[in-house]
Amino acid sequence: MVFLLDEMGRWNNGADSRFAGRIDLSAVAAAGMSFGSYTAFRLVDTEPRFKAVIGMSGALPEHANLTIPALAMIGTEDRTIGPKGNADVRSYHSQHQGPAFLFELKNGGHYSFTDMFKINKNFGDGVGKGTQTETNEPFEFTSVERTYEAINSVSVAFCGVYLKGEKGYLLFLLANHWPDDLLWVVKGVPEAIAANPVK
Repeated sequence: MVFLLDEMGRWNNGADSRFAGRIDLSAVAAAGMSFGSYTAFRLVDTEPRFKAVIGMSGALPEHANLTIPALAMIGTEDRTIGPKGNADVRSYHSQHQGPAFLFELKNGGHYSFTDMFKINKNFGDGVGKGTQTETNEPFEFTSVERTYEAINSVSVAFCGVYLKGEKGYLLFLLANHWPDDLLWVVKGVPEAIAANPVK
């Protein structure tokens, strides 16, 4: 990811005319899912050119950068990283001292954050039918339409605020727009900004 950012800097400086002067290297986020999420969180611990992080379904137990704006996502019923993996993500969020958002899809699993819906509608672990971890009761994972709507909406709003400086999106981020489907925890947003987000 550092190599890619370096290359994008070269392209922006004229090494590739298609991108010359078109890349805003002051507003870069690291994002990833599963192993990519571990990578994104580790990257922002060591590389200050990344200004925000979005991690889905994974976080390391220890972090050096707990102030960068962060959006962490998990599925409550994730069978791949399991309860321990989800606990690591929740711990990251609880330790965080900067703007931090925890997106927990109640009836979501590991593959809720992928396009597995398009490959196998009954894959399990986030797609199709499942069984509750604690009760072993059968249930349906949150639909692809609802899942994509929530993930895309909060990701666009998060990047709007913390990469583009569009504070109007903050009002959206302060509320849970899918309370039946989502646990949404916000912390580290200064009271003054939260009280009057559009400035």
